[in-house]
Amino acid sequence: MVPLVVRDSATQLDAAARGQVAVCGSHGGLYAAWLAARAGVRAVVFNDAGIGRSAAGVGGVYWLGGLGVPACAVDCQSARIADGADTLAHGVLSTVNDAAAALGCQPGQAMREALERLARAAPAAAQAVPDIGETRSPIASAGRRPAWALDSVVLLEPRDARAIAVTGSHGGLAHGTDPVNGVDLFAAFFNDAGGGKDDAGYAKL
Repeated sequence: MVPLVVRDSATQLDAAARGQVAVCGSHGGLYAAWLAARAGVRAVVFNDAGIGRSAAGVGGVYWLGGLGVPACAVDCQSARIADGADTLAHGVLSTVNDAAAALGCQPGQAMREALERLARAAPAAAQAVPDIGETRSPIASAGRRPAWALDSVVLLEPRDARAIAVTGSHGGLAHGTDPVNGVDLFAAFFNDAGGGKDDAGYAKL
């Protein structure tokens, strides 16, 4: 039996994910990978978010390989981003790191077969997880309205009400909810994550 947790977002990976294979609806970028490493997962599967510029949609998959954590990403056209259950049911791998490849994972593989291989991974060894330096930076503006460049939407704060947010997050809807942390923004910008299955990459819009 695969020691499995399924989550719509990497932000939901908590103590229950430690030592488990995580199937996660999040993009495979660095921030999501950092959350998975911090949670102590045995292995993890993300959405490739269309791969994107400089392969940023799967950059975290390779970063986890440097920590010895098997990681994969499914093709964004095979499963809806921000939907862990759809990833589990319909995902087809597009990207694997060396640690996952050593277990027999490969592009084109269906989730059921991939999970059987990822389950063979040893539980993650206790190790310090490097700080990735997640940032929020002010955007110079000629107007009076504040604007912020945020690596992730989770960096929004109550003080950002009526501000403009330019985020590196995908535009999907995790578990059908509004993922802007209850902040009443004036305007927001997201990554379309390649559009993906059912146009899930910008469903938030």
